[in-house]
Amino acid sequence: TTNVWECLLKYFYSFDVSHITDPNDCLAIISVAPYLLLTNETKSSISHTKLLKHCEDTAYNSITDDTALELLLAAHKNEDKVAKEVVLKYILANYVKLIETYESEFTKLPKSLMFSVMNKIILQNINSTNK
Repeated sequence: TTNVWECLLKYFYSFDVSHITDPNDCLAIISVAPYLLLTNETKSSISHTKLLKHCEDTAYNSITDDTALELLLAAHKNEDKVAKEVVLKYILANYVKLIETYESEFTKLPKSLMFSVMNKIILQNINSTNK
């Protein structure tokens, strides 16, 4: 959207991220970052880690228990990998509380998505046990 490009232009001229406050803009910025050579993998001469971290934190902090599963389903349906990863991070951090409250909604997710969440939970538990 126009607002995303305006946010990026302001950032490119000032390297200030404080004006980027909309979680949807943040998800869009994270999504286009690889194409604009803003990720660490692109080995840019300028680090944009501050921008990407700010955007991820802003998007993550906008998620609530009430919206997490709905956002996950929307990201899955839209094949938005960036949004899906941000929401999955929230769900993994709050899994027990979410399942206790929203178990019936969780079981209504597409099986592939439910299995993906379950696999990440299992891997997270295995990794934390091995530490």
